Amino acid sequence: MDGRTNFIVAHISGKILDVGYYCGSLHKTLKKFFPSENIYGIDIEGKSNAHYRKASAEKIPFEDGFFNSIVAGETIEHLQKPEEFLREAHRILKPNGLLVLSTPNRNSAINKLLKSYNTKVHLHLFNRKELASLLEKNGFEIENFRMFPYTPESCDGSRHSKLFALRKAAHKILPAGLQEDMAVIARKGD
Repeated sequence: MDGRTNFIVAHISGKILDVGYYCGSLHKTLKKFFPSENIYGIDIEGKSNAHYRKASAEKIPFEDGFFNSIVAGETIEHLQKPEEFLREAHRILKPNGLLVLSTPNRNSAINKLLKSYNTKVHLHLFNRKELASLLEKNGFEIENFRMFPYTPESCDGSRHSKLFALRKAAHKILPAGLQEDMAVIARKGD
């Protein structure tokens, strides 16, 4: 597991919703650490059953206050309406529930060099200040904000995957505002 995945796993508990579960290795990792009866998922691809729903993150088909934790790893940047997702996350979280999300840093020096985030599927990119403001505006209080290097666990399909070692090395010397991947722990406020 990479640092980002360890960070996510260490902060979640109870009933967990994985938003965008169908793509990537994060969901497989969650299933190793938490009982299957506590893991749920939504994605625009995949299956539908009691725990998994084929649905948009902007209209989540679960009842109010159902989850203790919501994970959205490398998801918010793909959404047409990120604010709708955050409102939905707030609605379906129990009081004091946690939203854990990761997303590329728009200000990343590596991105500026490689243009790795400039793709058709990235509809919204954020820097730290913008993401914090969006979360707070939608009823979340930030408890922890960390930066991580971009790794295979961040994205299975990266067109620059041969550069992961270099990206990890660059992460150690770059100031936080220019590092690649942001991870946030945000608690549902009132």
